[in-house]
Amino acid sequence: MLPASVLAGFTARTSDADRTAAPGLIRGQVEVSPVDLALRLASRVVLPREVLDLAVGDIVSFPHSADRPLLLAVGDQTVATAAVGSAGARLACVVTSTVPDPAVAEESA
Repeated sequence: MLPASVLAGFTARTSDADRTAAPGLIRGQVEVSPVDLALRLASRVVLPREVLDLAVGDIVSFPHSADRPLLLAVGDQTVATAAVGSAGARLACVVTSTVPDPAVAEESA
């Protein structure tokens, strides 16, 4: 590892072509980076003692009605809504709607 003081003397000179290519290169890198996709239902606030008292076979109810879509999210960002489905013996979801990307909406305006 080099100390920052050594690197401080070097400057990178980028051409105009490099600067115009940068957004496309960044987008390309982001598109191939793995992200965690989660299917979420409405949360429920509980006391710590309720969590500590959980046992095998306990049923935990949530304030999410069975006919309401679940949220498909990447991190804290909702990207779609979905219904419960299956893929063979695995639990899956069926996308019912997508959430518009706010960045794209701003570009169109």
